Amino acid sequence: MSKINTPIIILIVGVAGSGKTVLGHELARNITNGVFISKDIIQDAFSATERTGETYELIRGPTFDLLVNFARLQLRHGKTPIVDAPFSRNHNLTDKYRDWVTPFNKVALEHNARLIVIRCIPPNLEELKSRLKIRGNEYDKWKLENFETFLLKEPIYFPIQHNNVIDLVTDKPPTKLAKYLIQNHLNKV
Repeated sequence: MSKINTPIIILIVGVAGSGKTVLGHELARNITNGVFISKDIIQDAFSATERTGETYELIRGPTFDLLVNFARLQLRHGKTPIVDAPFSRNHNLTDKYRDWVTPFNKVALEHNARLIVIRCIPPNLEELKSRLKIRGNEYDKWKLENFETFLLKEPIYFPIQHNNVIDLVTDKPPTKLAKYLIQNHLNKV
């Protein structure tokens, strides 16, 4: 286990199948006081089959608020929040969720913490397709059937309005990726 020397919020973002959740679990296992939450864990409680439509629109806002408040509460308790959420299509939105970074930045400032955004990058498109197939989620079927359109709506290198973004190619075992991040990025002041 590694101790993070300064308070941080870790946001792990990226398209579906990019390796966010696997990396998030590995970081939580390897960071003392690391606590993990995933957008999918919350949303699956309401709908395990869709990420668009009426149900999704009803739960999208409360899910986002829960993620932000989770980070706030964990920092308050001296923990390192690790938040897994794609945010890969938010740049196309016209509502308040287009700017998903600012609320997390605000929480970080409230607690004299750093906000670190890790964008997971799949090694290649074939690996991305393979990961989506292996996951077998109902809501991934459309992505696989309309792969080019999916990547137009959710590009791998989507814009992120933050000055501390780590682009991480997820081409190594999660243990190695977590160790690399902890040693080279997360413990930097």
